[in-house]
Amino acid sequence: MTEQTYDLHAFARDARHALARQRQEDAARRIKEHLESFLRHPSLVETYVKGEHIPTGNVIYKDPDFGFMVLVHFFPKPMKSPPHDHGPCWVCYGVYRQSTDMGVYRRRDDGSRPEYCDLEESEHFTLLEGQARAFLPYDIHHIQQHQPGAVVVRVTGRDLELVERRTFQPDSHRVIITRPRERSWEDGGNGSATPDAAPRQAAS
Repeated sequence: MTEQTYDLHAFARDARHALARQRQEDAARRIKEHLESFLRHPSLVETYVKGEHIPTGNVIYKDPDFGFMVLVHFFPKPMKSPPHDHGPCWVCYGVYRQSTDMGVYRRRDDGSRPEYCDLEESEHFTLLEGQARAFLPYDIHHIQQHQPGAVVVRVTGRDLELVERRTFQPDSHRVIITRPRERSWEDGGNGSATPDAAPRQAAS
């Protein structure tokens, strides 16, 4: 690693700075820019991910004060997620290897029926290596990997296991609600992961 490498410590520092000084929406967009800097790390996976590489996400950092998490996702084969949101949490996706297609949706219904939706795709784009995108709370989106071997770094505003979130089935107009758990991915629920800690699995 060279002196100029923007590492996980620098990313966490800058993300904390953004969250301490800006509104959530503005901080998420700023963190997206910092994530793009982190994606240029020449040995990100080798440095921070220890153990098995898992699609559901290796947690490489959890902030002890603001609660945001950094995860590395590995996709050994092509996949497409259903449209979903992350409830009250913002999230940033960044592509480290390969590329990722993303779709953004808007609701044509008013959301008054908890288990019903009427969606239409309002935006579709491709993130290339080194590019990132921020989504704000309740933004509905999907991700798709067309090639095997994709690696995506995701930053979530907090532990998603602790929040209610939704998966959408546009063809059948169904909404599947995932209820929050009472405890986070860590025993005790309030600790932090450091760059040297063993990676854990996290919620999607």
